[in-house]
Amino acid sequence: MGEILQKRLEARSKDPEIKNWLYEYWVTHFYLNPRKPIAPGTNFFMAHEDNVVKHSMAKRAAIITRDVIFFKNEWDNGTLEPAMLHDAPICMESYHWLFNSCRIPKLGGDQSRKADTSNHITVIWRGSFFRLEAEQQGRILNVRELESLFKHICEESSAGPEPGFGLLSTEDRDLWARTRTKTRKIHENAVSIDSIESSAFVICLDDEQARTSEERAHQFWHGNGCNRYSDKPLQFIVTPGNSGFNGEHSQLDGSPTIRLNKHVNKHLLDFADDESSKPEANNSSGLLLPTKLPIRLDNETLATINGAQARFQKAVADCQLEVFSYDGFGETFLRKMGCHPSTTLQMVFQLATYRFYGKPVPSFEPVGNFRFKQGRYDAVRSLSVETALFCASMTDKDDNNTCASTSGCEERIKLLRAAMNSHIKRVRDLSYGVSIDNHMFGLWMSLRKDEETPEIFRDPIFRYSTDWFFSTSYMPADSMEYGFGPDMDD
Repeated sequence: MGEILQKRLEARSKDPEIKNWLYEYWVTHFYLNPRKPIAPGTNFFMAHEDNVVKHSMAKRAAIITRDVIFFKNEWDNGTLEPAMLHDAPICMESYHWLFNSCRIPKLGGDQSRKADTSNHITVIWRGSFFRLEAEQQGRILNVRELESLFKHICEESSAGPEPGFGLLSTEDRDLWARTRTKTRKIHENAVSIDSIESSAFVICLDDEQARTSEERAHQFWHGNGCNRYSDKPLQFIVTPGNSGFNGEHSQLDGSPTIRLNKHVNKHLLDFADDESSKPEANNSSGLLLPTKLPIRLDNETLATINGAQARFQKAVADCQLEVFSYDGFGETFLRKMGCHPSTTLQMVFQLATYRFYGKPVPSFEPVGNFRFKQGRYDAVRSLSVETALFCASMTDKDDNNTCASTSGCEERIKLLRAAMNSHIKRVRDLSYGVSIDNHMFGLWMSLRKDEETPEIFRDPIFRYSTDWFFSTSYMPADSMEYGFGPDMDD
């Protein structure tokens, strides 16, 4: 049976209509087909750095909007600089899904939809949705003009709080699909939903101020649920004191979203409020004001929203989140010692979980396949023979919980170096497509419904190896905070 599955994969790889034999399998199986909620699930977040000079919420939203629209126009015009990895260009096809796109809930399996390019954005304020035209009179509005439009939204007397239509996007995917279809039967609802889903991106204006790292993580990861539209790939969350980002994961990974948010973060830090010197800066006459997007909901849908809110709050409460910052040393020191920072952290995680569980456990760490057309990720097996030997050596202590002898310490350092070198080699191999997990996944996906599952996929050890006990991700996001939700239900 293995030879048959392999031949199917090889035939798929040679099909001229398929750019990447793994891409569709990956997107549908891991993202679009699962029916469990995506928030606070697979959606991921970043927190921008705080400014020394605090901007108002409206001004911060305006700076972000203008900067992202400029980035978008560069992409649309083909003038955006190529994305690079170690001085080599990488595939940028995922950038196609950054703007004017949306995940669409469908029974049994969702779809990814890309609309015609447009520079209108969706603004969510206290559960209400607004359409804002960021480009008017043949130009992108300046910060002062955009700020006035965001202020208009916040001062809108009918702005809420609304029942929370956005909460439905955090629900079970089939339930959300049925409710969305029903809601769209009213024409003005369909027009409003189409405007949201086709918008360039979303700006969420949140009342709550997030001060600590934990508060920022909760705010930008999920918020209260109702001030989001979780199916949109790009949501920028703006609070009275700071801002962040929330991304829908099905078509986007860290590479394009980190680049975009670094771009935004830099402009937030560097922004100088000197636009008032420009003749047109204070001339907002003739601008098209934001329009509220009406969504009429019946009692049954309102009850569904109440249920969604209860489920969402329970899901958030079930997730423990703590932010740990270590200031004893950093990347510079580790590199001076000949240690790769990410690999060092993986060894720390392996040792911690070894001591917690009393044994080595399966773990997941992604590595990008961006050198390949439509490349996504592969799984680094951070747990290896070498890391297991190192972790086992660290459980052998004397009465003072220290190395029993100098030779013992030297042996542990030797085992640590071997584990780190093994990890670095696996990361390098996987980035060039030398894969085990993705290959096995492709073979499994090549099975037909009427065929018996091969013995290897039923083997208890194989099944155990894919049940991740913990998942980590290294993202080169400078001083921005970032994170994601748990992958496994338990």
